[in-house]
Amino acid sequence: MMKLKAMIKFFRKIRQNLLNEGKTTRYFKYAVGEIVLVVIGILIALQINDWNQHRLDRKTENKYLQSIISEIQSNIQINEKLVWSRMGKKITGLKLAKAYAENPENPENPEEVENPLEFINAVAYAGVFSGGYDMGDTYVYDELVSTGNMKMFSDDKIKSAIKNYYATLVAQKERVKVHASNFLNFINSTRPYDKDHPNEISEYDQAEAMKAFKTAEFRKTVDTELTYAYILKDFLTKQKKRGKELIELIDAKLNHD
Repeated sequence: MMKLKAMIKFFRKIRQNLLNEGKTTRYFKYAVGEIVLVVIGILIALQINDWNQHRLDRKTENKYLQSIISEIQSNIQINEKLVWSRMGKKITGLKLAKAYAENPENPENPEEVENPLEFINAVAYAGVFSGGYDMGDTYVYDELVSTGNMKMFSDDKIKSAIKNYYATLVAQKERVKVHASNFLNFINSTRPYDKDHPNEISEYDQAEAMKAFKTAEFRKTVDTELTYAYILKDFLTKQKKRGKELIELIDAKLNHD
C-alpha cells in the first residue's frame, strides 16, 4: 500500500509538470494511468482482505471441528461408562421382573423366589437411568447455531453429518419423554432404599415388594421400561456409529488442510 501511494505521488508530480508545460494530451494520459493504478490497487487490497478473512474463517472452522471431535468422543466415553457398562444388568433385572410378574402361580407367596432380598435388589437395579438419560452434550453445536457460524463450514458433507448427529441426539432426548416409565418410582414405593445400606430391607417390606411385583400395574411398567431399554440400546449403538463416522470425516479434512 505504501508503494502504491508513492507511485500515485510520482504520477501526480509528472502530471503537474506536464500541465505547467502545456502538454495536455500527455497530461490526460497520465491522469487515466493514475486512475487505473488506483483501481488496481483497490482490487489488490480487497483481494488481500478476502484472503485474510478466508484464512481466519478456516482457522475458526478447524477450531470448531476439533471441538466437535472432542465433544463426540466425550459423549461416547460417558455413554459407555454410564450406560453400556450397566445396560446388560438392567435388562437382566427387567427380564427377571417380567418372568416373575407373568407367573400366575402363588401370587401372594414370596417363597417361590429363593432369595427375595437378592431378587428385589436385582429388579431395583433395572431402574438405572429409568427417568431418562441425557444421551450426550450439544454445547458446540448450540454455539454454532446461536452464533450463525455454521455457515462458515466449507464442506457440505461434513456440515450435513454434523446436523444429522446432533439432530438425532436432540430428537432422542424428546423421544425419551414418550417412552419414560414409572419403573423407578414404583420400585422405591415398595420399600425404603438407602444406597449405603441396600440390603437393609425388613422381611415385611420384602414380602410387600414381592406381592407388588405380581400386580398388573407392575407388569405394564416393566414392559414399558424394557421397551425403553431396547430403544436406548439401539439408539446408542447407532449414535456411536454416526459419531465415529463424523470423526473420520473431520479428521480427513483436517489432515488434508
